[in-house]
Amino acid sequence: AQSVSAQIAVTSPEQAATSISTWAEQHGGYFVIRTLDRISFRVSPGSLPALRAELDSVSFQVLTYSPAAHDVSDELSTVEAGITSRNDAVGRIMKYLATADVPATLAFEKELGRLVTEIESLEGRKRYLLDSVALARVDVGLSSAQRKVPAALPSSFDWINTLGLYRFLNETGQGGR
Repeated sequence: AQSVSAQIAVTSPEQAATSISTWAEQHGGYFVIRTLDRISFRVSPGSLPALRAELDSVSFQVLTYSPAAHDVSDELSTVEAGITSRNDAVGRIMKYLATADVPATLAFEKELGRLVTEIESLEGRKRYLLDSVALARVDVGLSSAQRKVPAALPSSFDWINTLGLYRFLNETGQGGR
């Protein structure tokens, strides 16, 4: 299972997020979360080498870029073995169920319910693991370099509102960083 975590500096987070999500869709992926400061998406692992070039093109600086890979084969083998063993147990219970008396039937039904719940849980985990191999997870943080101080930010303290602090910062050029 592959993943990439990155942080980029952009002039327009909205345009960068749109461009990145379009790129992901063009490479067989889809976005999961898209906000003004972050975009998370899934994409085929084969397109990850081209991801760095896309991030370079939509940003003026790639601050961090951390690819990672995680081997899920052991966990997948364990999950599949768990599914097989529980299915075998269900088969054995079904053989005895036809000849069981009422108390044994109730006990078998309770055990069958537990086994079916475990099988469904393991099947879900298996689907998740297979999906994590089929599509890489990408999380890109978007940092905007053009933050502006607002023209007015009302305070609950009236005397601060009369100072014009935000106007002063903008006029002196200190409000652009």
